Amino acid sequence: VVQDQAEALRLYNLAAAQGFAAAQYALGFCYMTGNGLAHDEVKAARLFRQAAKQGLAEAQIALGQCFAEARGVVQDSEEMVKLYRQAADQGHADAQHRLGRCYIMGFGMPAKDEAKAARLFGQAAKQGHPEAQFSLGFAYAAGIGVAQDQDAAVRLYKKAAEQGDSKAQNGLAICYIEGTGVTHSIDDAACYFRLSADQGSDQAQCWLGFLREHGKGANRNLVETVRMYRAAAAQKSCWGLARLGVCLEKGRGVAQ
Repeated sequence: VVQDQAEALRLYNLAAAQGFAAAQYALGFCYMTGNGLAHDEVKAARLFRQAAKQGLAEAQIALGQCFAEARGVVQDSEEMVKLYRQAADQGHADAQHRLGRCYIMGFGMPAKDEAKAARLFGQAAKQGHPEAQFSLGFAYAAGIGVAQDQDAAVRLYKKAAEQGDSKAQNGLAICYIEGTGVTHSIDDAACYFRLSADQGSDQAQCWLGFLREHGKGANRNLVETVRMYRAAAAQKSCWGLARLGVCLEKGRGVAQ
């Protein structure tokens, strides 16, 4: 069919008025994002709440995020956790990961519980959730809530990196630099940093700039070094700003 935002909104409104949870969620999302409607976080949260009460996991997550960020409601970390838990209990991978993050940070609960966090990351990771795969990989790398296992960390980083998760790509690149769980390889590290840098990761941009600045032979490229540092500096990265300053002061890859 031909795209018709106005007609879509009309239909969402009709279905939402009859209490259809998926339509309430869709309409709330349009209010939250300003997609075809005036941006209105209060209306969005109200619609998310209506859908969440009917057990729609996506709406429970959306409303939980509203409580986390005080968008359309008063900030309430305990209410956030309750909603994430409701969605996680339905097996929703993103909710499991979000709830795991709450346990790891101690948000909305009396105390941190790293073991519960790791279990939740594992549940979501088994469903192919890339952020959960990275989080569980990091837990294995650092021994947070699980026994330290660098091989398991690398396996999980690879799974998430293959799905385009930039944090996992950075984590895997660092493993290649350090030779942790993999054979040391600057070329492989640069490859993964490149994938992450292309997604806008300032950490990866700085690392790639650093590798090109201090590389040998064909791996040394000061023009790319400056380009990467400029990209990171544009995001206010302290490392990017500092390294770009050094390049400008010393005339590396640019006129002094």
